[in-house]
Amino acid sequence: EGKLLKGASLTSPELLNQYSAEEQQFVKGLVVAATASEETPEAYYKNLVAGVETGQTEARNLAVNGYPAYLVKGNIRGISYTIYIVSHNNRIVYFNYRSMEETSAHQNDIKKAIDFSPYLTDFEAAVNSIKFLK
Repeated sequence: EGKLLKGASLTSPELLNQYSAEEQQFVKGLVVAATASEETPEAYYKNLVAGVETGQTEARNLAVNGYPAYLVKGNIRGISYTIYIVSHNNRIVYFNYRSMEETSAHQNDIKKAIDFSPYLTDFEAAVNSIKFLK
């Protein structure tokens, strides 16, 4: 379901080091991806998640560094998350980060709560640092 995005997951080493090597693959902090699209950030998000349960609690259009953006916050099956989608010149950059993952979360294979709150300021700074080159 949805669209394929190419990107990377960035997680603080201080956070990762709290978990064993086997567990670290499940600790995903900030995910950043990019793709080409002529859609608005809101339309892109809605098409990305079409038919998928999102647990969305907030959604709104805004600007990030003057670029059109769409913000979504939610909680689904024990994972509290924030998504920003930013666009410029038919390019989309997608930011997704978690603030909390409960032990009962559907993707939490390590059965430990993961608290990302000490890193939220850094995640927000990453979103707000976006600059498109063209």
